[in-house]
Amino acid sequence: MYDGTSRTLARGNGRMSRAWRLVRSSPTLIARGLGYPEKRTFVKKLVNTYYEDCINLSLVFPGRGPWRLRWLALRAVGVYLHNTVLYNAPRMWRGFDVYNADALARARSHGKGVVVAGQHLGPQRYSFSELGTAELKVVAAMTEFFIGHAAAWVRRVEGDLVAGPQVDGVRKVTMLAVEEPTCALKMMRALRRQEAVMFDLDGNIGVGGEERTLEGSILLSFLGRQVHVRHGVAYLGYRSGAPVLPVIALWGARGRPEMHYFEPILAHEGESLAEFSQRCLKEIYGLLESVVLEHPAQWEMWPHFFKWLPPPPRFGELDPDSTVLAGETEALASLLERTPGSPVAVKPENAFVMRIRGKNLFVDAVNHRYFFVSPPTRRLLKRLHAGSTLGRIVREVGRGRSRDAVLLDLARFRLLNLLETTPARA
Repeated sequence: MYDGTSRTLARGNGRMSRAWRLVRSSPTLIARGLGYPEKRTFVKKLVNTYYEDCINLSLVFPGRGPWRLRWLALRAVGVYLHNTVLYNAPRMWRGFDVYNADALARARSHGKGVVVAGQHLGPQRYSFSELGTAELKVVAAMTEFFIGHAAAWVRRVEGDLVAGPQVDGVRKVTMLAVEEPTCALKMMRALRRQEAVMFDLDGNIGVGGEERTLEGSILLSFLGRQVHVRHGVAYLGYRSGAPVLPVIALWGARGRPEMHYFEPILAHEGESLAEFSQRCLKEIYGLLESVVLEHPAQWEMWPHFFKWLPPPPRFGELDPDSTVLAGETEALASLLERTPGSPVAVKPENAFVMRIRGKNLFVDAVNHRYFFVSPPTRRLLKRLHAGSTLGRIVREVGRGRSRDAVLLDLARFRLLNLLETTPARA
């Protein structure tokens, strides 16, 4: 990701130094692991994260194939474990290699504080303390659920390191629950004191759920899809006049932790709130997209990505009792009688089946949805990937199924705009 901008390398981040610190921290990690009261819950979370990553990665990278997606999901779980180890053993931490720190200085030069837009990438939690080491007081805005985890991490940093720049950094961080009624007022006051207010952008995840997002969301193109995102970071920057500073933490070359500052974003003269929000968030999520595409295993939001998207039509609309589905099935039956040689196919990148926990998970990458299907449906889809004719599909697949069952599956694929047929619909 290094683009030639200024950088400052942290001492002690070489491979040998990191390996030695891991060995020295092993007793602490073992003791804290044994003392963790919910070990089974943690293991279950890792397993669920792996499967959720598989599903959501398949919707963004369908061309990679099931086994490559599984390997990518496994790597993502590995990065999550790596970060967890680091958060539980602060003695292993020696700071970031900082890139383009001049951008932070330019943002602070306006004298109105800084709205910092962070991301769930790499060792992002240490980015809060990194801002503190830059002699900047930080207000970390997060949900009440995560404040307890963050406070425990701060106590570990203070207890394990006792003194030093990282301890000084975390002591400059104040955590603020976004559920508080006076949250916005406290953030505005912090900016007037020329402090930093930092968010980790979560798309439309957060207080109030999806309904709250859709009330005043921004619709953006992200990872090839239209997503709804909250505009709080842009709103705060616009109303306060403070620059919005995009920040990305990342595991860089040879596993070195990197902190990248990007150019601050300010409202133009005469620009409306809506215009600024669109431009600001488009730039921030554009940066995130470029990094996620280059380092997909480092993004921790994969299990939640489907929540960022507008909800698809309910699968109940395709129920066998549906009049629309019945009509589509009859139309295919009529087409079969008239022109059994009609070509039919489904593109593999648009829809495929993955084996998840012994079940067949149908992934509809066009409509961003997934559901379990039977083995015969899986075999039918495999035939459609290779391409065939309507008559041949019904004849060959129908050896173990009824003709109506095959046509019913084909009708579902067609209603989802997945089935390609040359003739127009009957």
